[in-house]
Amino acid sequence: MRHVRGTKAIAMRLRRILLLAATSLSVVAAHAQPSDAQIIKDLTKPGCIKLVLDPGPTKKVWSSTYTQWFWERGYTSWYPAGIAEYPDATVEAGSTARYHTGSPPSYRESLVSYNVYHGIPTPSDADIMAVVQGNMASFLGQRYYRIIGDLHYLRMKPGAKATWHNPNSFSIPFEISYDEATSYTEVTTIMETVETRFYRDAVTAPLKSNMVTQDVERTTGAVKTYSQEDLRALPTYAVVDAEKKAKAESAALPELTIPSFANDREALDFTVDILRSGDEGRIRAFLSRMLAREFFEASSASVLTPQGQQVVNDVVRICCTEKMPWGEQYCARPAIKESQTNSFTLWNKVKEQFSRIEFVPGETQWKNGQQVGGRLMIRHLELYIRTSNDDIARLRSYDPGYLCKEEGGEAAPAGTPTGGTSSGGGALLQKGKGLLNKLTTP
Repeated sequence: MRHVRGTKAIAMRLRRILLLAATSLSVVAAHAQPSDAQIIKDLTKPGCIKLVLDPGPTKKVWSSTYTQWFWERGYTSWYPAGIAEYPDATVEAGSTARYHTGSPPSYRESLVSYNVYHGIPTPSDADIMAVVQGNMASFLGQRYYRIIGDLHYLRMKPGAKATWHNPNSFSIPFEISYDEATSYTEVTTIMETVETRFYRDAVTAPLKSNMVTQDVERTTGAVKTYSQEDLRALPTYAVVDAEKKAKAESAALPELTIPSFANDREALDFTVDILRSGDEGRIRAFLSRMLAREFFEASSASVLTPQGQQVVNDVVRICCTEKMPWGEQYCARPAIKESQTNSFTLWNKVKEQFSRIEFVPGETQWKNGQQVGGRLMIRHLELYIRTSNDDIARLRSYDPGYLCKEEGGEAAPAGTPTGGTSSGGGALLQKGKGLLNKLTTP
């Protein structure tokens, strides 16, 4: 009896072992990962030039999006880029293959992480730098307003190659160095490696002016200390860049000699002559040298503030591009509606609308505690004209010489004063003449 019981016990133990082994095999089968050969077979599509799996093993990954497990394996594949202009170009795609964890595992999808194009010619270094240097605000981003002074250097990273993200966009690294205010009194030298992405509208189109620059590596160098007042007076790169552009624009303007005015009336007559000329180049050259200091950036004598830019643009529009510009609506020596020292309000030809010009001494120097010298500059410039077709037709209906008789005609020689100075009895006389003309002019 003992022998029988022992045999049964052994048989039961063998049965349990076999059951456990079978269960283990079924679990392993249920969760077996896809083989490399299976993955390559599933991922190889028509046109594929080459496919390389990332080093194994295939990993089991939890997806919080789908709340389930997946088998995942990274791979790189190469296909023809399909660019007509560059038939030999290829596209390299970095992807992750995803499989369900069933038995057997089944392919679900591929998630592309990057594309890199090969075989597309990169524009020349000279062309790339021309785009960058011509659009520094876009290249530098917020650095454009933070940098103090000019750049120490700007260059493409030696040996770097462009990375094409698609047929119309690539990135390339640059190295830049500049000074940046790091406190109210300290300026720190910064060295950076950045990567800039360029764009174009088509394979055959030029590069666009907009760029995106991202930080790659940043180190700091020497630190300089200033007083808060001196640091505030230092120009930003935005001002430095604007100065370069302003100088280039100024060099293209016509030469203009501005005299030293003996009085405010001479300044007025010269200003009226320039504005009536309708010559945009002369007007811009005149305003660049005659607008008061307040119209320019604090750290630059040549860069206009937004307000200054608006004044120049408005004057150019009113005097040059309107259907009936300012010079056609005002006499060569306009009647004066009101005047004070350095300030004049001018009637138009028919005494129904007026403009205002105000001067202030500028470019002065301190001497013995007093500000001396300085040519009169324009502090206020308000120009008004009629713009409706009916008003223009009415103003143009007068016979030549009918208007502006008391003011010296409609085309008096430039620089010929006709009304004396703007102060004293002369000003009162001009006021009286303006009122009389307004009452009597048809």
